[in-house]
Amino acid sequence: KPCPPVTTSPNFDLSGFTSKRWYAHQQAPTQYVPVERNYCVYAEYEILEKKTFPWRYEVSVNNHAENKEGEQFGGPLCAFVDDPNDQAKLKVAPCFLPKNLAGECKLACGISHSCKLTVTKLKMALDHAMHSAHVRPNNRFIGAFFRTILGSGLQ
Repeated sequence: KPCPPVTTSPNFDLSGFTSKRWYAHQQAPTQYVPVERNYCVYAEYEILEKKTFPWRYEVSVNNHAENKEGEQFGGPLCAFVDDPNDQAKLKVAPCFLPKNLAGECKLACGISHSCKLTVTKLKMALDHAMHSAHVRPNNRFIGAFFRTILGSGLQ
């Protein structure tokens, strides 16, 4: 059974939302973030004073998770407001990828977020990253990429 659509809060205050760190109080284990990595899970958002070059992202995102030994997973991403009439609709991707490869993220009710990145976009992003960086599939960069994208609540 598919999940119900996520609706965003009217008059969402992105500045207020990005002013504090957001901790996960409940999180479903996934293939990329197993229950063993559900320690100290949080996300930090920051509205950038200057958009990034060359893709013009306007929000930085830092996702963080740990295992019980304290090993850290996650890392930085970039985001932009997808719908100027609804600041709760962001598109998120690694900062080196163009905006058209970003996945949808809806900040719902100002307290949680639900994100989706299609398999097609993920495969395209991985193919692009591997080709551009000339890395092997078992390279730590790809592992970090998977942990960052899929381990951060993106489905």
